[in-house]
Amino acid sequence: MIYEKKTWLDRIAENITGRLLTYEDGSTALVNVERNEGEISQEGDAFSGENMNDFEERIATAFDIVDAGRKVISVYDRFLRFSPSNHKAVVIKAGTKIRTDNSFISFDVDTTCDLSSYISEAGQDYYVHVDSNGVVIASENKTESGYTRIGRFHTLCADVGDDVKMIAPASPSSGIAVGDKWVVKPYNADDDPDFYAFYNKDVTKVTVQSNYDVIECVHPLSGYKAGEILPESIFCLTFRPECMFDDAMVYEKTLDIACDVYLQSGTSINTRSKFNATHTGNRKYYNIQQDFLQVGKRCLSDEEFTLCAIGSNEKTAIQGASDKGTVGGHVDTAGRRMISAIGAEEMCGYLWQVLRDTAPTGGSGWVTTDGHASFGQEYGDPHVLIAGASWGHSASCGSRSRNSYPVRSRSNASDGGRGSSRVRRGL
Repeated sequence: MIYEKKTWLDRIAENITGRLLTYEDGSTALVNVERNEGEISQEGDAFSGENMNDFEERIATAFDIVDAGRKVISVYDRFLRFSPSNHKAVVIKAGTKIRTDNSFISFDVDTTCDLSSYISEAGQDYYVHVDSNGVVIASENKTESGYTRIGRFHTLCADVGDDVKMIAPASPSSGIAVGDKWVVKPYNADDDPDFYAFYNKDVTKVTVQSNYDVIECVHPLSGYKAGEILPESIFCLTFRPECMFDDAMVYEKTLDIACDVYLQSGTSINTRSKFNATHTGNRKYYNIQQDFLQVGKRCLSDEEFTLCAIGSNEKTAIQGASDKGTVGGHVDTAGRRMISAIGAEEMCGYLWQVLRDTAPTGGSGWVTTDGHASFGQEYGDPHVLIAGASWGHSASCGSRSRNSYPVRSRSNASDGGRGSSRVRRGL
């Protein structure tokens, strides 16, 4: 029970009606005081231990009715976090109560749960479970007998490397200098101190340009190893992607969305974000769009792509400048891992990724782009905005690389997609 009842006691004293009066001259007198209220038109409820305890009981019963359908109560939506010191652990935030069976387990302090003995695979989703004794485990299974599932995470598919750098744009004449701090994602230091520290990096180089300054700093995931937990992939019962299949997704703070770690594999209801799967290609824009819509996701927007891709390789393509067939864990032509600051794989320099934004229209007149016009025609030939660039574009690849030339009916081996969704809070 979440509500803790108070037991009220009646006052017991030698002289319950006694009162000590103090006169103006400082003398005192002990007197007995009795009620004399005249005619009573209605008896009220006495302030007594019996009545107050009955009141407490009724409050507790009401809480039990409300709590009966709740699995977790926490002061945080995102009550499950990463551990800065142990990359195979999760932290349950203080002030969290989790229902197991018919009772609640309370976590009164930040509790670090080491899951290293349960994690054996890289590029794998794991579910976090807790039992009635507060024992926390991780499993590839969504359900475990005797346990309650409280969250999930994804493990890094390949080593990021040591001392890996990233670049980011800053406003022109920003005044930022080497040795200053650069916050890659806008976490508040008071509300999210661990994430703030994770993204608060020392500036190692500044290149001043006319339109913006280029800031270089250490990549937040630098030093992370295969099989360790991606910090932004940790979701919980009250903070999770709002889609049918939330495997291998990471959180993007600035726009409050969840983004697929991997490029699209599968089609239609089988559309997934999955490590080492064969990527989907040679598919028209509206088919890619429909694939994601069928699983409750959507293509990234122009702005979302830029923010999810920050920290990725810039001005380089995938090693060998060729289609590798599968997704996840690849490096670019410089041997640098193709991973963004939040942990999204191969956002730049592998496949063009279809965005949900529509580019300018070319031509005139009504045209049929889907082969049969069952759902209407298009005037002119609307173009699609695609992002990131593909394996053959070398120095043109990057988080702000865009192409508005392709028409909606185009299908190409170097075109793919990446899903995103809203983030659901509460149960």
